Amino acid sequence: PFMKIYEPLAPYFYNKIVEKREPNVKFDTSREVHADFRETSLMRYLYPYLVDECYKKLPTVYANLFSIKNWNKTLQDIGAKNGYVGTPSEATIEYGKWYFKEIVNFYVESVLNLIEGKELLDLPKKVSTIMKLLP
Repeated sequence: PFMKIYEPLAPYFYNKIVEKREPNVKFDTSREVHADFRETSLMRYLYPYLVDECYKKLPTVYANLFSIKNWNKTLQDIGAKNGYVGTPSEATIEYGKWYFKEIVNFYVESVLNLIEGKELLDLPKKVSTIMKLLP
């Protein structure tokens, strides 16, 4: 008997699988990172009573998280003063519904692959190298 552990979401995002599978949206989602379009859409779908209407007026905030100068900084330190990186103002309930189903299905697929001993998705080399260099 032994335990298998695998965290599939980081490889899912860093390999840009979400971008390849997501329905067509009217803007570039490649720089969405945290409390962004995707996560705000998910909250609007699952817990709409927790999303304040002010999300509609939030400006887009982008930050280069892979820049060496930003490695040891918080989101606020790199310009995300309100704690989000992306475009929460574009959030929709419809996308949130798709995203919820997508994430659940991806987790199920990943667990089955783990149990069956199939190949698991890894982080891209660049990302895993950067993470190893962090203190």
